Amino acid sequence: MPLGRKLCESLHLIALGLWLGVLVMAGAVAAQVFPVVKALDPLLPEFAAYTGEHWLIAAGHIGEFTFLTADFIQFGCIVLAVLTLVASIMAFGLPLARLTTLVRAGVVGIGLAIVAYQIFILAPEMNQNLRQYWTAARQGDLELATRFRDAFLARHPESRNVLAACTLCAASGIVAAVWSITAPSGIAQQSSPYATPALKKGLA
Repeated sequence: MPLGRKLCESLHLIALGLWLGVLVMAGAVAAQVFPVVKALDPLLPEFAAYTGEHWLIAAGHIGEFTFLTADFIQFGCIVLAVLTLVASIMAFGLPLARLTTLVRAGVVGIGLAIVAYQIFILAPEMNQNLRQYWTAARQGDLELATRFRDAFLARHPESRNVLAACTLCAASGIVAAVWSITAPSGIAQQSSPYATPALKKGLA
């Protein structure tokens, strides 16, 4: 394997591993924070005029920062994964026609599409509803706050599915990459006594 491809494959695996780690950590933070904050049942002075659930606002601030950070990191990871795979194919001899390469390309391509949907379509809409929910709650407008809260929560199952799909793509990408790296590159050349320079000299 050429040195350039070794570097690309290493960066590819690092990107996929970091992507997977960030997604797992974001999910773990959300799974821990929301139940704990709900049990604490805080009252937020900034939202004193709001008679709804303050714990959801408090946990939401933590969740927003967590998933916003995760989105930035996962976008960089998937872009790096795509670039290193393309470089391995175009510049360092990774055969595109191999099954392992096609699987890798498919997994990474699907992952890129899902991340793009999350970052450019789903997340902006959810964040807008979340911000408007907080603004209305801060002003004590219960009806308007409830409307934006419900609009945000309506997209939450989809967001959870997107997170699960990204996690599956990251894990599958790692498996496919290891499979590709360890798979035989082709039919080995049959050994021949004439392939040894010393024998060639002796027979000359």
